Amino acid sequence: MAIREANLADYSNLMAAEFLAGLSYEERETKWIKILSNIAQDNFTYIAEDEIG
Repeated sequence: MAIREANLADYSNLMAAEFLAGLSYEERETKWIKILSNIAQDNFTYIAEDEIG
């Protein structure tokens, strides 16, 4: 599964710099793997992609 690394500068007008500085790619990757691996019947995760991915 390929996980795209976001450019945090894209979010600088939306979120505080301190919050963005505290984000961890590895931590989010682990969380997304856990979310996408959850096969509970009442849990849905929608992912959208375009021609680029």
